[in-house]
Amino acid sequence: KFRLPPRSEMFCLPVGKFLAPPLAVVKLVNTIRSRGLTHRQFRDFLQSVQSEYSDVLYYTKVRWLSAGCVFERVWQLKDDIVSFFHEKQCSAECEMLEDTEWLSDFAFFTDLFCHMNNLTYYFVQLRIAYKVKKLLAKQSLQFRFLPRRERS
Repeated sequence: KFRLPPRSEMFCLPVGKFLAPPLAVVKLVNTIRSRGLTHRQFRDFLQSVQSEYSDVLYYTKVRWLSAGCVFERVWQLKDDIVSFFHEKQCSAECEMLEDTEWLSDFAFFTDLFCHMNNLTYYFVQLRIAYKVKKLLAKQSLQFRFLPRRERS
């Protein structure tokens, strides 16, 4: 029978709190991207403030790798997003971007998803490198067993 150390509940987050930042960011991105007028106004706003980025990325559930990129872009544009919604008198849409506790959770998720993306890309590259190495070894083996006149 296992016992948990005292105060182990400190290390456990309720699922609702754990999923709050990703769901809120997806909702925020969908608010900007789903309405054509709002999306055009947001892009124009980013141009007018001479932002480094011209748009916010779109999140899709099919490509889960996009989550890290979307979170990173929203993190970098968070001040511009807040300014945009304040200008439109829709500050309720982005009130979480002004909450420091929520921002720390969001920063954690952004780092987590970016590291997961980097790790996934690294493993994909390793797999590709392994397959190329295997293919080259197979070709060199086939080359050895060819008669001399067929090699050239």
